[in-house]
Amino acid sequence: WNALCAAGEMYRANAVFSPDGSLVALTTFTPQVVVHNAQTGEEVTVLAGPGIGHIAFLDNDTLVGCCHDGKTRHWDIESGEVIEELDIAGWELTPDGTKAVTIDAKYVDTENICFGFTVYDGRTGEELARTEFDEPSLINSMDIDQLGERLIVVTGPTERQLRVYTLATGESLATINLGDYLGNQLVATTSDR
Repeated sequence: WNALCAAGEMYRANAVFSPDGSLVALTTFTPQVVVHNAQTGEEVTVLAGPGIGHIAFLDNDTLVGCCHDGKTRHWDIESGEVIEELDIAGWELTPDGTKAVTIDAKYVDTENICFGFTVYDGRTGEELARTEFDEPSLINSMDIDQLGERLIVVTGPTERQLRVYTLATGESLATINLGDYLGNQLVATTSDR
């Protein structure tokens, strides 16, 4: 089946599978997530929220999503209801949804200047680690590795660096100067190390 066709006119922004592979959740450019049976394409439920960005399954029954209103929500898949709402303005989630990363930033002269990031427990909202950058930076892209252990950040346009941090402590693991090459300014990780 084809999720784009199954949803008619709706365009999909990103997709994640449940841990057992039976469900696939797809964000839309509307404020909702549509959950489908991964084998048949049949719609299982629609989860509503105020602009849902990154999503992940906490388990086969619960989806977590970072919402554009500065909240991170947990939905029960069966009922479609919000069962938990955390005051975390999540920017990125680990693949298993157990950690949420926020960017510590403010607008300066129409630019979103980042001063660091904070890692939270995606289930409880407890702060786990906080890191401050040596110099404020513009963040072009970020991703969390498939094991949920490292955060990869691409900065620019001034510094043009790829930075790697551990999520457990926020410790800087590596900085790679990209020079004049920025490419598409996006970063993504693979499941192998």
